[in-house]
Amino acid sequence: MNKGLVSMDVEEEKKRAENAVNTLESLFLKASAGLEFIGLTLASQMNSAYPKQRSPYIILDRIKKLEAELTEVSNKSQQVVKAEQDLIISAKKALVQNRSLVRRMQVRAGLSVPSDSEDAVYEEVKEELKKWNQNSQLRNAIMSGSHVMATDQLNATLSKATLFGP
Repeated sequence: MNKGLVSMDVEEEKKRAENAVNTLESLFLKASAGLEFIGLTLASQMNSAYPKQRSPYIILDRIKKLEAELTEVSNKSQQVVKAEQDLIISAKKALVQNRSLVRRMQVRAGLSVPSDSEDAVYEEVKEELKKWNQNSQLRNAIMSGSHVMATDQLNATLSKATLFGP
């Protein structure tokens, strides 16, 4: 084969490829402009057909924002619950250690050491810790979605649950 013919074939193929690319590019630009026009037309029709607050586009946008916020609030709530549980555990440990120290000091001082049932403060603390645990379990159940209650049941349960007494 002749070198001149081969180089002409290569040049022709390059021109054809460039033409094809240019044609595709112009078709994509035309399609993009058409879609943009359709979008603007739909938005205009929606704005004229619906008041601003009832526009399906605006409502959909609000729903998407609320979903994002709900996820964020849920994550932060779980962090708060975890921190609260850690605090309760630390408080329990500190109370048990302090009570043990007080009892040892009472024994060393020759004072009588009251039993658990005779120690009113200890009983109150036990009750508060019991309430904290119940509230914590309730919040965990609600947040995990594993426990589903009717709204009236949930409200009744929450109104009964107190964190720091009546």
